[in-house]
Amino acid sequence: RECNAMQTIDIPSSVDSIDSGAFYGCQGLIQLTLNEGLISIGADAFRGCQALVTVTLPNSLLNIGDRAFYECKSMTMAKFGTGLESLGTYAFRSCSALNVDITLPETLKNIGFGAFEYCSKLPAIMVQGSVERIEGSTFHDCFALQEISLPSTVKYVGRSAFCACRALDSIALPDSLTMIDNEAFYGCSILRSFVLPELLDTIGDKAFYDCDALTEIEFNDALIYIGNEAFRRSSNL
Repeated sequence: RECNAMQTIDIPSSVDSIDSGAFYGCQGLIQLTLNEGLISIGADAFRGCQALVTVTLPNSLLNIGDRAFYECKSMTMAKFGTGLESLGTYAFRSCSALNVDITLPETLKNIGFGAFEYCSKLPAIMVQGSVERIEGSTFHDCFALQEISLPSTVKYVGRSAFCACRALDSIALPDSLTMIDNEAFYGCSILRSFVLPELLDTIGDKAFYDCDALTEIEFNDALIYIGNEAFRRSSNL
């Protein structure tokens, strides 16, 4: 931890787990090699490694802990392996240089709260697997996000999940979706139109507040609740 002179790390294949905070604040770390055999990365493991540029995660990796790569502010690319099941809370929060498309694998089951919050240069992400919840603030302030693909299993989009995604002009909401929580798409200023899924029954407060470019929404028969100011300042509707 806080080994500021360390520039490279090669984790051998004999290591199956990196414990919490193991390399927290190693600000000189530039190159990280994670070999096959690694199963788990603990909470805060590489948090604040501000010189780290890229990370390639092995196919054997199942779990990435909370805040594992939080504030790795020089990271431009994160390549995910094919076996990941769980991505922790704030796992890549404030990786503000991340500017390469991300594909999450078909094995994925859970994405934690704020996992990609403040990844302000992230252009596109494909979420696969059996994920049922896009938790609150998952993509909050991803200003450059233009494309997002969600799996057919998603039932819930959390509070502020896509808040201030200013470059997002369209999104395909899966048929399984039942709830859009408060402020989910607040400030998505160029989001134009989309169809609400047939099973959707709840649209939360300020869910589409300040979505100026919205021109059309097709409501469904299952809708029970539309929250306060849900479409306020969406002036072209």
